[in-house]
Amino acid sequence: MKELNCCFICGAQNVDGIKIKDELLCLSCEKELIITFPLDVEYDTYLLKLKAILFS
Repeated sequence: MKELNCCFICGAQNVDGIKIKDELLCLSCEKELIITFPLDVEYDTYLLKLKAILFS
């Protein structure tokens, strides 16, 4: 486990959010993830980072 709470998407440190398999997803990225559509540019980035966490 990491020493600092660091968002696995944006890298923000010591922020509030949700834990997914011992990794932090900050509230800001959580909101962006929820409103992102599959055709958005960021969608693939979020998908790859989530897959890395879920299937590691």
